[in-house]
Parts: sequence; structure tokens; C-alpha cells
Amino acid sequence: AALVPALRGARDELPPTVRTVQESGCGSPLALTLEHASEELRARLMLFMEVACVGQSAATCRALCGGLWSDPLFWRAYAGPGLRGTPGGAVPVLRDAFRRWLFHLDGDWAQAFRAAKLEAARAEFGADFRMLLADARRLVAGLMPCDDRQSIQDFVPVLCELMSEYSPGQLDERGLAEALANMVERRCDVFSQAQVKEVVAAFEHSVDQAILDQHLDDRESDPDPLFDPGPDEDEAAEDEDAQDLWRAAGDAGGGGSGWARGGAGAVAGDLLGGEEEISLWRGDGEDDDAPQPLGGEMSFWR
Repeated sequence: AALVPALRGARDELPPTVRTVQESGCGSPLALTLEHASEELRARLMLFMEVACVGQSAATCRALCGGLWSDPLFWRAYAGPGLRGTPGGAVPVLRDAFRRWLFHLDGDWAQAFRAAKLEAARAEFGADFRMLLADARRLVAGLMPCDDRQSIQDFVPVLCELMSEYSPGQLDERGLAEALANMVERRCDVFSQAQVKEVVAAFEHSVDQAILDQHLDDRESDPDPLFDPGPDEDEAAEDEDAQDLWRAAGDAGGGGSGWARGGAGAVAGDLLGGEEEISLWRGDGEDDDAPQPLGGEMSFWR
């Protein structure tokens, strides 16, 4: 009991900023500064960070919750043109309008996304499925349980069409499709269990089809090493022509085919050997020094 006056005296000696922070339940002077700053300054500071940082910062203490999450003037300054035409000043209404504008969930957003997908498919080089899958994932991320159930129901078939039309062979597209399927699976507060199963089944089917197509392509590019297609017809014809040429050369040397008498060596012996020496420039007997083309039956020039 004797320590209570002493503690109170010590508390009174603290700086006013620290005492206010303790009373507000916030442990950071920066949070207290944001709480008392103008809504324009708070909005500009938050614009340098991600949108999720607004909610995360507001959940840290009562000071930031009142200065960010529950302040209608802050949302008017932070959302800017996103709240243009939004009646009323209730904070939940402003936050919901900003969410719909940020994630493109205003109006008949499901039919608008389907129309954008059909328009992209009519492009000269086809649809850019990377962009379509990323946009679909952004829509799923922005949905809330309070959104129109009919629009969500119309959105599920479009997701299944994306899963069946993209190219699973492209790793970047498959990665985006997998991220989309995982997000749909996590958003059980928005999608029913049947809708989640439908989207996930469409993605798994696309992956299975890609694996099957890859297996078929590998078999076509790498044939069975044990398969013997047999000799090629053109190569067989060339071999037969070569054999006929050697037979004709053997017949020119006399005594039938050179192959029958011992192969190419025998033919060479008949053409270049024998009882007398054969030369391409053999003399005619009168002037042995005068080279003349080979004549007679063994002439190469006949």
C-alpha cells in the first residue's frame, strides 16, 4: 500500500506522449502520431504500402483501429475516386464500396469477366491465359460471403473453362492455374464444397492430360530401340547397283563375275594383273616410250 503513492508519482513524471500511449493501450508513439494526424497524411502514408497493411495495422492497437479502420474521413481520402458516387458516410459501406472497386466486383462482374474471356479468345494470337488466370485469382481474392450468390454461381463455370482451355505444357500458365485452384479451395467461406470440387477437378484433369500428352510426345521422339525397321528401299537399291557395277567390271576382265571368283580382290587382279602387266598408258610395241591410252578389250576408254 505504501508503494501506490510512489508509483502514481512516478507515472505523473512520465512525458505526456508516453502517458497518452499507455492510456490508449498502444505501445508505439508512432501509432499515436498517426491517430492524431490528419486523414490526408494517414492516407498518403498508407498508399506507400499494400492494401492489406491497412487492416493489419488497424488490428495492432485501439489507436490505429480508430484512426484507420473506423474513420470515414480516412477512407474517403484513401479510396479517392473509388468511392465516387457512394452515398452515405457509414464506415462499413465505404469499406465495402472500396473493396468492390479495387477488385472489380462492382456491377455484373461475373458476366463481364466471361465477356472479356471471349473477347480475348478472338484475338489474333489467341487469349493470354496468364493474364486471364491472374485476373480470375484477383476476383476470387476479393470476394466476401456477403456478395451476390448468383454471381458466384455464374463465376464457377468460367473458372472451369479456364482450367480446360489453358496450356498445361506452359509452366507459367500451369503455375497460375494451380495458384487459382488453391485459392478457390481455401475460400470455403465463399464457395460451396461442390463448387470447390468442380474447380479443383477441372485443374487436376488438365494436369493429367498434360502428363499423357507428354508421354505420347516422348514415345514419338524416342522410338523403341529394339524395333528393327529393316533395310531402307533406297539403300537396298544402291547396294544392288553397286553389285551390278562390280559384276560388269568382272565380266569385262573375262571369265564371269569377279564376285564369283573371290570378290573385289579377284576383280582387281583381273583388271590390274594377269600374264602381262597392264597400265593405263601401255606402249603399242613400236615405241614403248610413247604413252598411249589403253586399247583392246581391257580399255577403260572404250
